[in-house]
Amino acid sequence: MRSSPKKPVISIIMGVYNCPDRQTAERSVNSVLNQSFPDFELIICDDGSDNGTFEWLKALAHSDKRIKLIRRHKNKGLASALNRCISLSRGDFIARQDIDDISEPNRFEQQLDFLKEHESIAFVGSDCLLADENGVLFGRRHMPERPKAPDFLFNQPFIHGSVMFRRSALTSAGGYKTVGISRKYEDYELFMRLYSTGQKGANIPRCLYRFSEKSLGRRVSPQMRVDEFFVRLRGFHALGLLPRSLPFLLKPLAMILLPPRLTAKIRAFSEAR
Repeated sequence: MRSSPKKPVISIIMGVYNCPDRQTAERSVNSVLNQSFPDFELIICDDGSDNGTFEWLKALAHSDKRIKLIRRHKNKGLASALNRCISLSRGDFIARQDIDDISEPNRFEQQLDFLKEHESIAFVGSDCLLADENGVLFGRRHMPERPKAPDFLFNQPFIHGSVMFRRSALTSAGGYKTVGISRKYEDYELFMRLYSTGQKGANIPRCLYRFSEKSLGRRVSPQMRVDEFFVRLRGFHALGLLPRSLPFLLKPLAMILLPPRLTAKIRAFSEAR
């Protein structure tokens, strides 16, 4: 009787939709494959891409048996894609990675060591370096080491792609919300929901992740700002931050009224702080 494959320690999950080019995909995936801690599986869900993304990922999957590639023929959104990856994962720790970002070579080793040493922490992220389209570094984003509820007021205090979760914490929370206002703010909603149930996160004060400038420049529509308002309303209420959080609650609605050039500057400041 054939024995089942050994369970990996870490499952890295990645939802992908229309990666801009092959080089970006290869750079991101290889940053995972070349980690100092090798005992992982990388689960990638192509969420209905209609360019060459799936073929690029397929070639990468053929190069390393740790990659599990699944394909959807219809785009259902990042939250749904990540939940699909979680359902197929086997590791006791689940880490995120975005297709246009890069993990430093010792990221997973350091995060795993941190979670093993701090049993009260449910998930851990890190500071990150900011890079332009050519990979040239131009800044650093500092994150609070031990975020508390008020740290969610201005922006979320975690970089989604840099986070590693304990599997038990992520699954007990029910994973990502896939419908309604949370669809585009699945990370912000999840982190506040985890905190509201008593779970706590931390950030390692080292740059273990490289965040792409492309991500900073994505357009935010008025409807998304309204959705963010309701995500904040529910999250702040659950965290006991109302009514003193009113100015921060109204931030996304105020951003709708500001000139695009000014909102871009505000967003760049908040992302690079």
